Parts: sequence; structure tokens; C-alpha cells
Amino acid sequence: MISAPGHTAAHGLSCACCAAPAGGALQRGWGCGLFLTLASIAAPIWATPLTVPSGHDVTVLEYLEDADTEGSVLRARYVAPHVNAPQDIDAILEDMTFLCETDALPKRDGLSEIPDRIVVSLSAAPLSFGEINAEVAQYFEVYRIENGRCIWELY
Repeated sequence: MISAPGHTAAHGLSCACCAAPAGGALQRGWGCGLFLTLASIAAPIWATPLTVPSGHDVTVLEYLEDADTEGSVLRARYVAPHVNAPQDIDAILEDMTFLCETDALPKRDGLSEIPDRIVVSLSAAPLSFGEINAEVAQYFEVYRIENGRCIWELY
């Protein structure tokens, strides 16, 4: 787990100013999969904000499909400017689970290969996938899909 200065990491929630790949480093490293921007379901940064349980608005940055040796993964990336300030980690986890279940999970049905996992990431500013910026807080969580629900994975 990577913790950012000034941010508390609990429950296994990963917060990084210098970010590892979304969802943390996979067992086989960065180059495990083929990353495809899903243009058919990608939303521009100026898309309608989604209000999460904490009351903050977040916007969709992009959805990425990743195939690796452990199965397929849908990466749902969101911009949440409020995460650059110290936050209640429980509230962030609740927001991320909400985004997984209400936004990312419905997107997986339209994919050519139904993902086994969804990685939700919140970033204080739009960054390219894998980009490191010490000024921008990022949070990542992995969820397995079970009975149509997002089940948080402690990694």
C-alpha cells in the first residue's frame, strides 16, 4: 500500500501522490495487459458530474479495459478535485464503492469480454494512465464482481 503525505490510509485503501498503476502493481508488473480506451463508453472530462455519497461531485475521466493473466479488468477512472485535501478515508471508500456499483458495473455489460474485476480510481486532477505527479492525490481500489455487486478486495 502506498500512502501520500498528509493522507491516512486505512482499510487497505491506497492513496498515492506518486501513483502506482491503477489498482496497485499487478503481480507481473506494468506491462501485463493490453490497455484499450473504450471510446464507445468513454466520457469527456466535461461530462455531467456524478454526486457521490460524501456530497462531492466527480467526473468520469475514462474507462480502460485491461486483459492480464488473472482475467480481464475494467478500470474506471474519475476526477475528484476534493481528494487533494485530507479526507475521511471511510467516506472515500464509500464513494468508490458507490461509483463501482452505480457507474462502472453497468458499463461492463457492453464489453467484448466481461471483466472479473473493476478498479476504481479517484484523482484530484486529470492525469494520463500511469502518470506520476506528486502534486495530485490518487486513490485506487479493486473490486471483484459477485452476484451483480462490487465486493471490495483488500490487496
